[in-house]
Order: sequence, then structure tokens, then C-alpha cells
Amino acid sequence: MPLRSRAAVILTLSTALLVAPHLASAQFGMGGMGAGGLGGSTFAFSLNTPQGDLAKEAGNGFGFMYVAGRGGPRAGAAEAAWSGRSVLSYDYFAGKGALASAQIFGGGLDVIHRSGARFYQFGGFRPASATNTYESSATSQSRLRGGFRFGFTGGLGVTLLDGESSATFVEAGGAIMLGGSTQERWVPIRIGIRIK
Repeated sequence: MPLRSRAAVILTLSTALLVAPHLASAQFGMGGMGAGGLGGSTFAFSLNTPQGDLAKEAGNGFGFMYVAGRGGPRAGAAEAAWSGRSVLSYDYFAGKGALASAQIFGGGLDVIHRSGARFYQFGGFRPASATNTYESSATSQSRLRGGFRFGFTGGLGVTLLDGESSATFVEAGGAIMLGGSTQERWVPIRIGIRIK
């Protein structure tokens, strides 16, 4: 499948993952984007440490994550022990040598298990599009190599502050993307805010 077709499929699936929880919450009178602004949305920034094959080609990176739905990290006895969240993520790594950069854009679903008032575990899958940019010093030209990846994520989180309108959290975990000639693995450390 050509790169543009893969990107179109991932964009379509990501849009569906983001819109579905808001449509359902609006239908059942629970707020959502239309009625409550960004209520139920989570925004996070991560510092990423590459592992394995990715560490040989790329240095440390960063990432952004957007979570739709009501299943994000919140403390409190009223929360269910098990929930889900739909995720849209972007991760960037600075390259080493011929690799100028590695970028991974994906969307997927996580299952969350709360084990106490503030602590939780998460795990899920991420279909993604990976784009590696290579630069040749001899010709001063760049070339792109990309493709579809299917990955898994998991880790631990803790809710730091849980206020009336928002909650802040920290997550640490692991991510692995399969589908290329090598596996892309990294450890993201995230800090984020959830708007209630």
C-alpha cells in the first residue's frame, strides 16, 4: 500500500477514534466537545528515550498525546476500576548519522485499570505511520522512508493533583512498533492534564 494511502487510512481511523466518544457523550447527555468545550479531553507531553535498534539510529525525542473519552486518569472513589481511552499520538526522535529524524504518528485504544485512589496501569495498541528522513551529505538531498506500523504500549501512571475542573498526571511506560525491518522501541515519560 502506498504511503499516502496508509496515511489516509490512519488519519481516518484516528478521526473516528477521536469523534466517537464525543458523539456518544453528547447523545447520552454527558457533555463532550459540543456541550462542554474540551471536557473529557487529555493533553500530555512526553520525553522519549529510544531503546534497541531505534537507539542505534536516533537520539532522545519528545511526543504529544491527545486522549478522547471519559476513561483518562482521574482519582476518586466514583471511578470504575476498568475503563478505556482512545489515543492520538505523535513522537519525534532526532537522528544520528544518515538518519535526520524519525517520526511516528498513530492512534489507538488503551485499557486502564485503577488500583487505588491515584494509581493506574494502562495497555493498548497503536496502528501508526512511521516516517524516517535520511540526508545525504554528498548530494545535499533528503529522502523519506516510511510505512505502516502496528504497535503496543503499556505502563503505570499516577494522578498528582485532582481538582474540580482538571487533573494532572505522570505516566511512565514502554512502546514498541512492529512492521519495518527493525522494531522501534522507546520509553516515554509523560506529564499531562485532563480537563473534566
